[in-house]
Amino acid sequence: MAMKSRVVDLNDDVLAIRRLRAAAVLPRLFAMACGVMALVVLSLEEGGWTISLALACSAALLILLAHAIERGASQAIWLLTAIVVVMTALGAGTFFVPAASITERAQGVTGLVLMLAPSWILVSLGWKGIRQRRGVPPIEIVERSAWSRVARERRSGKALALFTTAAIVYVAGLVPAALAVAAVGGHLWAGGLAYAPVAAMAGRIWSRGRRLSALRLQEVRTADRRSPVLLLRSFRDDSLPLEKRYHLFWFLFAARETLTLEGFVVDRVWRLGPVIAIGNPGDRLSPLGAAREYVGEDRWRGHIREYLDESAHVVCILGDTPGVGWEYEQIEAAGKDDRVLVVFPPRPPEELQRRWQLFKRLFTRAQPLDLQWRPFIGVPLLALFAGEAAVFFYCKYRHETAYSAAFDRLFDLMGLREGSGKAA
Repeated sequence: MAMKSRVVDLNDDVLAIRRLRAAAVLPRLFAMACGVMALVVLSLEEGGWTISLALACSAALLILLAHAIERGASQAIWLLTAIVVVMTALGAGTFFVPAASITERAQGVTGLVLMLAPSWILVSLGWKGIRQRRGVPPIEIVERSAWSRVARERRSGKALALFTTAAIVYVAGLVPAALAVAAVGGHLWAGGLAYAPVAAMAGRIWSRGRRLSALRLQEVRTADRRSPVLLLRSFRDDSLPLEKRYHLFWFLFAARETLTLEGFVVDRVWRLGPVIAIGNPGDRLSPLGAAREYVGEDRWRGHIREYLDESAHVVCILGDTPGVGWEYEQIEAAGKDDRVLVVFPPRPPEELQRRWQLFKRLFTRAQPLDLQWRPFIGVPLLALFAGEAAVFFYCKYRHETAYSAAFDRLFDLMGLREGSGKAA
C-alpha cells in the first residue's frame, strides 16, 4: 500500500505568535519605565520607598501581563486595551486644560500621537494574533535546556572555574554600562551598547564551561532510564546556527552562545527520551546538544546498530553524506521505520531537495513522497513517519519561532502533554 502523507501549514501559527509577541512589547516597555522610575524615586526622594515599592510591583505585574499576552490569553489583551484606553483619555484631557497655550497644546498633541499611535498598533496586532491562535495550543517555551535537566553530581574544577569567571565578567560589565548611561544623560540604550560585548564575552566563557561539563552517553543513560532517542546527522551540521527570536532586552541575551539547530532540536525531543549520538572524533569539546559517545572509525557502525535496537525514536537531521546514507538504511533494517522524525535544516531549498532525494532512495517509506515547493506554503521543517501516514510541517520561515511552532504541533499530533514523558 502506498504511503499516505498530509501537510500541516504553520504560517498562520508563526504569524500569530509574532503578533502576540509584538503586543507583549508594550507592557514590557511600561515595566521598564516603572522600574527606572522606582530607582529614580528611591535615590532622589527621602522616604520614597513606598512609591518605589508600588512602581516595582507595577513593573512585575506588567511583566506577568506581557507573558500572558505571549501565551495568547484574551483576558490579557482586554486588560492591555483598557490600559491604552485610559492613557488615551488622560492624554486627550490635557489638551483641554484652559491655562495651556497653543504651543503647549500642539506639543502635547504631538507627544500624544507619538506615544499612543504605536500603542494602538501593538494592541491591534495582539487582537489579530488572538483570532489566529484560536483552537491552536499556545507555543511552548522551553525554560531549561536538556543539559540542565540531567543532574550531575560532580563538575570538573576547570568547568567550575569558567562558570565563576563568567559570573564575575557579567557583574563587572555593569560598571562600564552604568558609566555609559551617565555619560549620555541617562539614556539606557547607551548602557545596552556598552554591556553587549561584555555579555557576549561572558556568554562564551559560560558556554565553554557547559561544554567541558557535558555528560557523555553512558552517564546520561545511567541518569535517565527511559529508552533513548537516537540522533543521526552529518558531522558538518553539528554547529549549524538557527536564527534566534528577537528579544526586547537583546543586550541581556547577547551572552548566549549562538543557537544551533541540534541544541534546539534536542531541547524539544528530550521529552521523548534521553537524546544520544555518536560524536565526531575531531571534536575538542562536545557541542551542546545530544549526549555523545566517541568511538573509533572501525567501531561506530556497530554502535549505531546497537542504539537503533534500543531506541524508542529516531531523529534525523536531513543530510547527504555517505555515512548518513548508511544510517538511513539501518533504520529500516532495525524495524524503526515507523518511529522516525526528519528535521529539515535551514539550508537552501535546492540543497534540501538533494538531501531529500538521498533519503528517499534509501528509506522505503519515503520513496513515493515528493516535497512541495509552493511559494505560499514555504519549505518543510519536520516530517514524521509514524503509522501508515507521513506528516510534513511546512512554513515560509525557518527561525527559532517557526521550528517551535512545528514541534508544538508535532507533539500535539502525537498526543504528548507537558510532563507526561510518553505518548498518550
